[in-house]
Amino acid sequence: MELGQIHPKTEELIENVLSKIPEEVSAFVYKKVYFTESVQGDTGEINCGFCFCVKADVYKYHIYFDSYFSSLSRKEKLYVIAHEISHAYFEHATKEIGIKEEEKEADDFAAKYGFPRPRGYNPVLGKDYARVWKIITPVLTITVIIYLILFDYFYEVNYIGQFLDRIFK
Repeated sequence: MELGQIHPKTEELIENVLSKIPEEVSAFVYKKVYFTESVQGDTGEINCGFCFCVKADVYKYHIYFDSYFSSLSRKEKLYVIAHEISHAYFEHATKEIGIKEEEKEADDFAAKYGFPRPRGYNPVLGKDYARVWKIITPVLTITVIIYLILFDYFYEVNYIGQFLDRIFK
């Protein structure tokens, strides 16, 4: 395992995850994975974040934590680390099994060793997924209603009237 620009607390979390997963996986990580975090500004302040795993070359995988990572809870960070390690271990960067299958395999691996996905956390959209969805749903509903009203008005088809007739008959 190589560490690039990593906050000491993140290094502790990585070691915590490595102590709970099988030795075979830990050995893989120590041999083939490079971790780094983003740095914010000239102050050298670490601003960890959104995470992904890529195959850097024939021998190394790069797990990168962007600025979003620092906003996560300890439990979420442990989950993310275990989840990204599993992407490297299962070589998802070189396989084409589909994003859903990759994410499920990574989630299952993390959960198996004590790092389940936190409730309300979406690996692709982050932990604010549920909050965003609560905002988007009414906006989309209102947009569709406005569209139907305008469509009915300009094309004189009365879809809304027909729909309401079906509901209340």
